[in-house]
Amino acid sequence: MLMTCLLTCARRYVSVGEVAGKLFLPKGMFTAVLGKVVEECQRVHNMSISDMVLTISSIEASFGRHAFTLRELQHLNMMELVISVDTPLLIVERMQARHESRARAKTHALY
Repeated sequence: MLMTCLLTCARRYVSVGEVAGKLFLPKGMFTAVLGKVVEECQRVHNMSISDMVLTISSIEASFGRHAFTLRELQHLNMMELVISVDTPLLIVERMQARHESRARAKTHALY
C-alpha cells in the first residue's frame, strides 16, 4: 500500500488525508503568496515573468540556484512546495560530515 505523506513545519510526517481535514487556506491566500514570490524573483533575483512558468494555480521559478514549484491544491485546502536543488551532493556531504562529527563525539565520550 502506497501512502503519500507530508513533512510538516513541526518536522513530523502526516498523511495527506489527515492534513486535508485540518488545514485552513483562506481564499486569496495563494494568490497573495504567489504575488510576493513573483515580486521577490523580480526584485532580488532579476528574473522577468518570462523566466517563470505561471498558471492560475502554480508557479515554477527559482531563488538563485534553487528551483521550486509552488502549487495550490484546492481539493486538499493547502499549498504544496517542491524544492529542487542544483545537486543533492552538497546536502549529502554536509549530512555525512555532521553524522561523522557526531559519531566521533559519541566515541570520544566512551573513552
